[in-house]
Amino acid sequence: MDVAPKSPAPTLTLTSVLATLRASDGDETAASARALVGALPHVVDAISSFLQPPWIWSLTRACERNLRTLVPRLTLHLPRPDADPLVWACECSRALIAAARHRDTAMVEWLHDHCARLMPLHALVEAARIGDLATLQWLADRHPRAPWLPGMMDAAAATGQLDTLCWLHTHPKSAGFSPNALSGAIRGGHTTTVKWLLANGADCSGSVWEAVHAALRNGHNETATCIMTRIDPYLSEYYAVLLACAIPAKRGDLAMIRWMQAYTSERRVPFYAMDAASDGGHLHVVQWLYDHRPEGCSSHAMVGTAHNGHMDVVQWLYKHKKDDVGVFAIDAAAEHGHLEISSSGCSQTGARAATAAAMNGAAARGHLRVAQWLHTHRSEGCSRHALRSAVLKRHYDVAFFLVLHPWRGVPFHLFSAKFELWELLDIARMLQRKLSGVLNIRMLRGRDNVATEVLN
Repeated sequence: MDVAPKSPAPTLTLTSVLATLRASDGDETAASARALVGALPHVVDAISSFLQPPWIWSLTRACERNLRTLVPRLTLHLPRPDADPLVWACECSRALIAAARHRDTAMVEWLHDHCARLMPLHALVEAARIGDLATLQWLADRHPRAPWLPGMMDAAAATGQLDTLCWLHTHPKSAGFSPNALSGAIRGGHTTTVKWLLANGADCSGSVWEAVHAALRNGHNETATCIMTRIDPYLSEYYAVLLACAIPAKRGDLAMIRWMQAYTSERRVPFYAMDAASDGGHLHVVQWLYDHRPEGCSSHAMVGTAHNGHMDVVQWLYKHKKDDVGVFAIDAAAEHGHLEISSSGCSQTGARAATAAAMNGAAARGHLRVAQWLHTHRSEGCSRHALRSAVLKRHYDVAFFLVLHPWRGVPFHLFSAKFELWELLDIARMLQRKLSGVLNIRMLRGRDNVATEVLN
């Protein structure tokens, strides 16, 4: 009987080694183990030389982690024989970018010596972004034929690297900068860089308003004022100027608001900022704008203030604003659980103080105290959506309260006939305490025997 020859055993390849160290008595910490390994670099190198590099590591990833010992091991086995040369060139270029980001000039030089077809364009941009002049000069000298892009100066301007910016500007191969350079410097709040760009021909047009808004949001007032003094708001986009006025009001920056007030009044530009100040809860800003600006605020000011729960601003607006917007403000306050604002607003606005949307919103978001107060002190009630929302969103305490008081506009019979709601809510409340997450929306839809199924 012929016996098939046995196939040779596959060659084993080690990719990792687990070393067990015996620590001295009373010294069993991880730090002591690391110290023992660190004291034997020749042993670590000997073991590493027998290991194949794990394929989960790429050249780019090793350079991003700044693993100098792993990169040479990877290049011994990379690229693979079936690798596309262009793909390998892109991999080496990404690794070069990571090395430049770490300011590791030695690794940059090593990659040049061991990786062919390096494309240094993005590495030049990265070195300019972090202001690493040493790496930037080395790459420029090593690649005299590499084209220079405006993105190099744009990246340096965005991070405020003025020395790098000046070096690039005076270099014979300089490609200049694009309009993105000024926008990036404004966003980052680099006032000195902004002034340098303006002095060297940067275009200060209306396209920088978005960057000005970003600077104001981040509190870079000096940079914003530096650029706005060179822009005529009368010739700019209308809403861009209005947003620039509202941003410092939203932050409660009264000093910047005073500057903006003078900036807009000289050029007859409206200054609608009280809405933003009210929405942010900055009462001192609201009062200052009320005394110094004629525009006032819109009907959305009180609604937004009540929505965010700023009680002091709401009370001030009730005294000084005559428009009938208290109904919507109380509805918004009730929906977001601000009981103090809801009760105070009802007492100040009189009979027509709220709508059914107040209790609907409170029920949908699970604000039981607000729902109880509205039931006791108001007659608007709620719609049938209140109970449905409370059940589907697992606010069972609110749902119980609405079931116990069905005469306030809740058509209880529509629910009890289909879902056996009394039994269901009793079970749901028990399960919510003991087994959270057991009930879901699908259990509450389209089946008459829900309670029986939950019991089983």
